Amino acid sequence: MTATLSLRNLPQVSTQVTVTNVLPEKIEITPEEVTLPSGGHLFIDAKVMPEDVGNPKVIFSSDDRSVATVDEWGEIVAVAEGNTVIRAVSEERPEISCEIPVKVTARSVMKQIYVSPEGNDGNDSSMSGPVKTLQRAKELVRQSNQTMSGDIEVILADGYYLQTETLDLNEQDGGKDQHYVVYRHEGQKEAVIGGRRVITGFSLYDKERDIYVADAPGLETRQLYVNGVRAIRARSGAGLNSPVVLMEGGENKGYTCANPEILTYQHPEDLELIF
Repeated sequence: MTATLSLRNLPQVSTQVTVTNVLPEKIEITPEEVTLPSGGHLFIDAKVMPEDVGNPKVIFSSDDRSVATVDEWGEIVAVAEGNTVIRAVSEERPEISCEIPVKVTARSVMKQIYVSPEGNDGNDSSMSGPVKTLQRAKELVRQSNQTMSGDIEVILADGYYLQTETLDLNEQDGGKDQHYVVYRHEGQKEAVIGGRRVITGFSLYDKERDIYVADAPGLETRQLYVNGVRAIRARSGAGLNSPVVLMEGGENKGYTCANPEILTYQHPEDLELIF
C-alpha cells in the first residue's frame, strides 16, 4: 500500500508500506501440568508465539468439565476427583494448540481444632480437650497455616460463643496452597457466635403498659433481645414531617424537618433515621 503525507505549502511525500500478518507458530503454556484439590483454582498462562503475532487470542476448553472447568481467561477450577486435559487452541490457526494434564485430588484435612464453651484455652484443641475461645482457635490456625498439606478445620461444639470484641479474620487466617481454613459446627443443637451484655435488675415502670426499666450504664447497642427474642427498641410513632435534604457546598449534611419534639429528646445525637 502507498501512504501519502500532505502538509500545507509543502509538496506531498509518499512511501510504500508493507503490512504483514504474523501467523501463530506455537503456544507456550505455564505450568505444563496441574494438580489441584477439589475446589481449588489456578490461572494458566498461554502465550501465542512469536511475540509479534497478529492474533494472540487463545480458546480454552476442558475434555471433562465434571473434573475441571476452564474459563476464557484461563482459570482452571477443580470440580471433582479425577483426571482431564485442558486444551489451548489458537483462534487464528486452530491446528496450533497445546494441552495440559490436570489431576484433581480429593480434599484432605491436615488438622482439626475443636472448640467448646466448656473447653479450656490451655487444652490441646483435640476432640477430648477442646479450647474455649475462638480467639485461641484463631491463634492455633496461624501456627499451622504457613505450610499446608490439607485443610484446617475449626470445629465448634453446641453452645454460645460470647465475643467481647470483634472477631477479626484476615488473610493471615486463611488457607494456603489451594487448601482451606474451614469453621464449622458439629453437634445436635447449634453453635452461636455473638456479642451480648446481660441486663438485670429490671423493675416495673408502667403496670398498665407493661413497661419495665433497668440501668445499663455505658451500653451502646443497636439490638435488644428479651428471652432470646429480638425486641423492638424505642422508636417514633410516625416518620419525619416534611423532611428535606440539607446540602452545604455540594455535600449532604443531613436533613431538616418540622418535628420540634426532637428538641426535647435528651440525646438527639443518638437518633437513627431508618428508610
